[in-house]
Amino acid sequence: ENVKNGAKFSDHAVLYRMNAQSGSVENVFARSGIAYRVIGGLRFFDRKEIKDVIAYLQLVNNNNDDLRLRRIINEPKRGIGDKTLRELREFAAASGLSMYGAIDRIDFTSMGAAAKTKLFNYKTLLDSFKAYSLNHRVAETIEYVIETTGFNEQFAEKNEENASRLYNLSELKNSAEQFEKDNGGATLSDYLNSVTLSSDTDDINEDDAVTIATIHAVKGLEYKCVFVSGLDEKILPISRSAGDQSELEEERRLMYV
Repeated sequence: ENVKNGAKFSDHAVLYRMNAQSGSVENVFARSGIAYRVIGGLRFFDRKEIKDVIAYLQLVNNNNDDLRLRRIINEPKRGIGDKTLRELREFAAASGLSMYGAIDRIDFTSMGAAAKTKLFNYKTLLDSFKAYSLNHRVAETIEYVIETTGFNEQFAEKNEENASRLYNLSELKNSAEQFEKDNGGATLSDYLNSVTLSSDTDDINEDDAVTIATIHAVKGLEYKCVFVSGLDEKILPISRSAGDQSELEEERRLMYV
């Protein structure tokens, strides 16, 4: 509304308490054609755990995607070494197959039994994702992939970084649920196309873009119009401030600034 009346996108900022909250804002801006820049953190779809899960989905959508297969064959760790991966890649190239397709024929290679078993188990896992996706919604498939691969266990140790990664994964599922609400009958391919749009930074004009940032990142900067989002108990004020007066005072100071 402001831009229609002559304001610039760069006059505006959308703020939140945690970086993980940026995903839903980024999705809407990307679909709406609103230029934005993220200050003090990575774009949502540039975060490693998000790129890993998206790579799984892209591989489910296209089994012949060798780039994504190589990215997530050991994410989380499953003990497939560089030597095994190199042998699989060379065998696939010599056979005119994708790496995924070549796994079915690795009995014709000189790989050791343990390496073959790990590759067969990996392909079985991917096949289970494919089968699941055919009969479930996109958000359900994302949740299934996260749980079955073991990402939740990988980030189980309680610290701030792992908590942020788990929140990001939860936001990824939420983004898919919102996409499905906005696009009745949306397929996995439809969702992945929207993700590509959200992560495409080539055409961004940062001279006239909405700033997206945490409250911490923008202290001392001024914008004509600011939206503070996520004013919910346990987010702002953050959960650790419950019952701690000094922490609650810090949250209040952040909000005031």
